[in-house]
Amino acid sequence: MKGRLPTAEKLFRDSYDFSPGNISAARELAAICLARDNLDEAEKFAREAFSHSQRNPYVVDILLAVLVKKHGRNAKRVTEINDMFDILSKIGEEGGKSFYTTRKAEFEHLWGNNKEALRLIDVAIKKTPTLFEPQRIYAEILLKDGNKLRASSVLDGMREMVGARDLEDSRTNYRSYLVTYAHYLIEIGEWDQAKKIYDDGAIFTEHERKAAIKEIEVTQSYSTKKS
Repeated sequence: MKGRLPTAEKLFRDSYDFSPGNISAARELAAICLARDNLDEAEKFAREAFSHSQRNPYVVDILLAVLVKKHGRNAKRVTEINDMFDILSKIGEEGGKSFYTTRKAEFEHLWGNNKEALRLIDVAIKKTPTLFEPQRIYAEILLKDGNKLRASSVLDGMREMVGARDLEDSRTNYRSYLVTYAHYLIEIGEWDQAKKIYDDGAIFTEHERKAAIKEIEVTQSYSTKKS
């Protein structure tokens, strides 16, 4: 079921309906909805999980990830997000974990402070070199920084990660890899190849495919006008 989030979401919704308040199912649904850019549903499930487990770094992290993406460049002005970062800074780095530095790097990246984002993600990767999420964020930061060669190398590593059979979270990661790879193809001007990423109906619904292609075409049009 790797990458097939529409199918996975249905299965987890059925599981959650059968057992309301199931923290693991709620967190998984939040992650799936976040990967599919369904931010309202992602927030609903993340908040449900958080209401039952407010000191669990996995739960705090997914809620923060949803809120940061939902608020974008306005995230720094949201008191709740700052409070959540305070919590994550206390519980998210224990035992060699990198929840706080990883999410803070994404936060700074979205805010526009790429230099600080690069510093933080370097710390996160040194702490947890085998985790996918720090690598995904690192690739996005590099693309924004214009370092396409290094981003390509990071993407190669990400592809190996999502191909590993023993990776528990490869389901959402495979789709995230494809989306990040599409971003790379856009940056190097391979517009048609980027569009083809979204042709797999098992991973992207028709609505998601059309939305992604429309966004690519808008970027392509803007790039053509600039040149």
